[in-house]
Amino acid sequence: MSRSIKALFADRSAWCLTTLHEEDLIPGERVEEARLAAVAWSAGRIGHSEASLVVREPFGLDLTVPPFLTLGDQADLLINLDALSAPRGDVTIHLVGTGAVSVSDGEVVLPRVDRGRRTQAVARLRAEALGLGAVHLSLNGPDGLALEREWSVPVH
Repeated sequence: MSRSIKALFADRSAWCLTTLHEEDLIPGERVEEARLAAVAWSAGRIGHSEASLVVREPFGLDLTVPPFLTLGDQADLLINLDALSAPRGDVTIHLVGTGAVSVSDGEVVLPRVDRGRRTQAVARLRAEALGLGAVHLSLNGPDGLALEREWSVPVH
């Protein structure tokens, strides 16, 4: 609410923020916008206001990971990076394989990533041993933006 509205209703105000939790969503659905509503009242008047807020990470990040590998297999990991609301700048992605898998070409530098654009890169995944492996991804972007993700990869 702006200062002028607050000044008009200085004696009382009520705020109402409705939150939506992840367990309330249909599988695959994402919340990208929330509504903030405010109501204020006094003896002689009542008023309200509402605004929409964008609720999402600055980058949309997807990594294509095979559901499983056989010992000795190799697979390409396709990195899809969508700059949704991130400022323009360089992005560095580090991929590390742990457990039964390893990643080569695991450091990817994407120069001058622009807002609203999709950028792709590829790294190589290799099954080194039997058991459970994981691919850990960390992203560092402009203005100190950072994301981390991890995917499990069983090796048969």
